Amino acid sequence: MNARLHWLPRLVGTVTVTVVCCGAVLFVSPRSARAHSLPGSSAGRYRAAVTSVSPPDPHLAVTCTADGQGLQVTYTGSEPLIVKGYGGEDYLRVGPAGVDENERSPSAWFNRNRPLGGAPDYSAASQPPTWRHVSAEKTVVWYDYRLYWLGSGNPPSALADPGHSHLLKTWTVTLTVGRTPTLVVGTLTWLPPRSSSRALFIELGLEGAAFGAAVLLIWRHHLRSRRPQPAGSAAARRPVGS
Repeated sequence: MNARLHWLPRLVGTVTVTVVCCGAVLFVSPRSARAHSLPGSSAGRYRAAVTSVSPPDPHLAVTCTADGQGLQVTYTGSEPLIVKGYGGEDYLRVGPAGVDENERSPSAWFNRNRPLGGAPDYSAASQPPTWRHVSAEKTVVWYDYRLYWLGSGNPPSALADPGHSHLLKTWTVTLTVGRTPTLVVGTLTWLPPRSSSRALFIELGLEGAAFGAAVLLIWRHHLRSRRPQPAGSAAARRPVGS
C-alpha cells in the first residue's frame, strides 16, 4: 500500500462505526418523538388485585393472574369449594379429587367462547350442576369478566388525567367453602402508559451514549492521523532501487 494511504484502513473503520452510531441515534429519536408527542394517546394498562378474602381460610389462597385478567384459586381443604358464576350459579368446584366444571353454567360458556358471538343457555343454570372433571390439581385458573373494564376505549377519568393511575371499580366474586359463603373482594386500577418520564430518560441516555461514542471515534481518528510516522518507515516500504 502507498505510504501516503496508511491512514485509509483506520478512516474506513472509523467512518463505519460512526455511521452505525449515528444510525442508532436516528433509530431511537423517532421512537421518542412518537412516544411523547401525544401525551395520553397510548392505551393504558389495567391491573386487578385481590384486597380481601372474607372469612379467611388457611386452606384457601386467591390471587389475580399475572396479566390481571383472571383469578387463581388454590384450595387444599377437605370440604368442596364452589366458585359462583356471573349469575350466581355453581361454576367451578375444587376438592380433594381436583377441579370440576359445571357444563350447565352460563359462565363456563362465556369463558370458553369469549372471542365469539352467541349466547349460552341461561335456563340450564337453574338445573342441578353437571360436573365435568377437568384436572386433578388443587389449583384452578380462569378469566373472569368481573375483573374487566367493559367500557369502550380508555375510562373517562384516565382521559381527563392520563398521567396518573385511577381506581375504576371494586369487584366481588363469591365462593362457598362447604356451607360457608366466602367473599373475594378486589380492585381494578387504570395505570398510565409505560411511555413515561422514566422511559424518556432512558431513551435520551441511549441517544447521548450513541452520540458520544461517535464523537469519541472521530476524535481518536483525528489524533492518529496527526501522529508523525516513525523515521524510515516510508523507505522500508519503498522497493529497492526506486
